[in-house]
Amino acid sequence: MAALTFSFWTTMLGKEYETLWRTTLHRIGTRPDGKGLRRKDFSGPLAPIRLLRNRIAHHEPIIAWDLPKHHGRIIELTGWLSPPAAEWCAAHSRFLEVYPSAGITLHRDCDPASR
Repeated sequence: MAALTFSFWTTMLGKEYETLWRTTLHRIGTRPDGKGLRRKDFSGPLAPIRLLRNRIAHHEPIIAWDLPKHHGRIIELTGWLSPPAAEWCAAHSRFLEVYPSAGITLHRDCDPASR
């Protein structure tokens, strides 16, 4: 399973696999309130998470992204799949400690677009 890419898993949650979702995959997770999840509940948030991951992997800028929002979605999705894993991630992640509460602002003299 470790050899399967993130792209593989995001594709498995695409609309082309709605039948597979309804027959089998819908059992992979639940909301904290116990309600079931729709395929779109996963596929919608996974696309921007995958894009963010790819940007980071290719050393592309992410400074203008709403990183706290993405962090929250990652923890939320993890919780749907494995509440204990989400609790562990939340307990050990330092993101909220190190990310500036006011966000990150580029000053004109630091912004490459202004040169």
